[in-house]
Amino acid sequence: MNTLTNLDHLSPWTAKAIWQVTETNSVERRNLFKIDPGREAHLATIVASSRSRISEFETIVKQIQMIPEILVALEGMSALLKDIAFMEDTRIKLARAQIDHLLSSALDD
Repeated sequence: MNTLTNLDHLSPWTAKAIWQVTETNSVERRNLFKIDPGREAHLATIVASSRSRISEFETIVKQIQMIPEILVALEGMSALLKDIAFMEDTRIKLARAQIDHLLSSALDD
């Protein structure tokens, strides 16, 4: 579930549900679905490397679920850095350039 949902009213940026990770009958498998109205699709089945590493698997799945929220946070940070770029601080410009590069790489279709 998207943890930013309850905070949408506080921010001009809203979390974009790019995908959804769903449980299966097996503790060592998860399904990854693309969420795009009219173009939903099964992207992959994520499989744990072994039953003895389920905890690590769960951590990785949680990280995958967080990526859309991280992208939203980066978009917000980039906008804020743009707003304060008038300060002519090279570190601010570099940080914004790095964030913009990550966002453009992550969102390329």
